[in-house]
Amino acid sequence: MFDLYHNVLEVMDIEQDNGNNESSLPSYSEHCICRAVRNGSGQHIVLSSGEDYRYSYVVYMPAGTPAIKDGTPIKILDGADGFLLTTGRARCFISSPIGCKMWI
Repeated sequence: MFDLYHNVLEVMDIEQDNGNNESSLPSYSEHCICRAVRNGSGQHIVLSSGEDYRYSYVVYMPAGTPAIKDGTPIKILDGADGFLLTTGRARCFISSPIGCKMWI
C-alpha cells in the first residue's frame, strides 16, 4: 500500500534557537509526519516579503498540522530508516482543509 507521509518532521526547541540553553548540541522534537519532495528543477516561490526564494524541498503534511513559524530550524528524517534527509529553516507554512505545506 502507498504511504503518503513517509518522512518525519522535527523542529528545534525554541529555547535553544534563541541561545538560552546551556547544551552545545541543538535539541529537536518530533512535530508531525510529512512527505518531503526535492526541488530537482530549480523552481522558486515568491515570499510575502516579495523575495524570490529558490527552495530545496517542499514539505507536505496532514491537514490540522500545527503551524511552524517562518525561520524555525527543522530537519526531515526518513520514516523507515530514521536517517537524516535534510535540514533547514521553515518558510511560508500554508494550511488548508486538505493538507498543509511549507518550503525549506
